[in-house]
Amino acid sequence: MFNKTELHTRYETPYGAAYFNRVAQHSVVRLSGGFDSAVMLYLLAKIVSEYRDDAIIETFTVQRSNPTNIPEYERVYIVPYAERIIEYVRKKFPSVTIKDTLVEDANYWWVHEFVDGRNISSYSNAQENVGGFLRWQHRDRITGVTDPEKRYYIEYNGVTLNPPHDCVEQSDEAHRDLLDNRVLFKNSATVCHDSMNDWLYQYMPWRNADKRIVFWLAKEHGILNDMLKLTRSCEGDQWNTENFTKECGECWWCLERNWAKTYYLPSDNSNWFKKNIWIKIDND
Repeated sequence: MFNKTELHTRYETPYGAAYFNRVAQHSVVRLSGGFDSAVMLYLLAKIVSEYRDDAIIETFTVQRSNPTNIPEYERVYIVPYAERIIEYVRKKFPSVTIKDTLVEDANYWWVHEFVDGRNISSYSNAQENVGGFLRWQHRDRITGVTDPEKRYYIEYNGVTLNPPHDCVEQSDEAHRDLLDNRVLFKNSATVCHDSMNDWLYQYMPWRNADKRIVFWLAKEHGILNDMLKLTRSCEGDQWNTENFTKECGECWWCLERNWAKTYYLPSDNSNWFKKNIWIKIDND
């Protein structure tokens, strides 16, 4: 029943439509401290304030942690960024309940393997650990709701497609080069899948579009400059960020962010846009 248009708010963009559920009593946002998840939290809170301000939004943040004494594995402490994002959204929508972020450490985050193009690491495992904790903590209460249209527990993930390889170098996460056919509605950017237990759903609002969709929506909602100041995507080490006081501008995440910031308007890249943007997905 989750795939009804009347249960969702639709945001039209040049890169496909993004959908958010507006009846869920409980939602969880993977809040990385980066741009995509911050905009996702903002739009979700906006919808909750308009349609269901008794709903609860929880967030969790995974910190890349280094339990060794090897300095090259140190990464920025991202939790303050997540906290600032939450505070910003709370001030914009004071009637909405957004809980403090739950933090999980990803120790030895640099140790990973690739399985079917996916990066399997302590970071991804930490995401699943904290997500699972929240999920089962609320299971009995959620499943006790008798109205099937109000019993949803939704986890939001801000993952996007990789940029085209002729614009930004190829990412290690090759699965993000491919469209996900579990689209919520045909030809939308939003992917949704359920756990087949009639209450848990995973939403990825811009999974089948690249990062430009998020910049476009931030601009449309008047929060682009604020989000650029509040968030951090850089994964540079302490040397090329001057001890994490600035972004390196060199890591893949910086390159992706700067490309999207430059080219999120279709007029800025009209030739590529005309050739590539209308992607058809058959979900019948």
